[in-house]
Amino acid sequence: RWHDAAGFVGKGGGSVFFSQIDGPSLKLSNIRVSEWDGRSDRERGTNAPPTADLVFLSNRDKVSGKIDQIKDGKLNISNGDLKLNIPLERVTQIFLSNTATAAEPEQPWQVRAFFSGGEKIAFNLKAAADGTFTGDSQNFGGVRFDTRAVRQLQFNLRRPSGSSETAPLSDDDLNEGDE
Repeated sequence: RWHDAAGFVGKGGGSVFFSQIDGPSLKLSNIRVSEWDGRSDRERGTNAPPTADLVFLSNRDKVSGKIDQIKDGKLNISNGDLKLNIPLERVTQIFLSNTATAAEPEQPWQVRAFFSGGEKIAFNLKAAADGTFTGDSQNFGGVRFDTRAVRQLQFNLRRPSGSSETAPLSDDDLNEGDE
């Protein structure tokens, strides 16, 4: 969070969007412009970590509770006896609670994919073919990623990072294939 002690110096009636990452293009869509005081609804309250998921809707309402599922174009959220099925086109923002999560079990074919925006996901790799990586994630179920979107794949997640097994390979360790 950044605060300009001198006040906002922007003047005029325009906005500029630019990308600081290397990439072929930047696509913006479904932009809404409205009056804003510079603070999110969360910032107006407490700084304590949220104990419930928070969903903001297009009509400026908000719903808190536990998100049970996002499937078939609907978000299912419950708060006690109240259970709502909200169409995703009405959802503008989702803030997930900071509840502790169980560590994902590490399996032999589990990999971690790193994306250009800094995001990462661990999943069990089932196939790498036809320009896609497919597999299963404990958090998301079945996943499929275009290979062009993945910057790096990390294998052998169970191997300790400080072990001698991570020593770089020498030329003698590599076998050349038939040409």
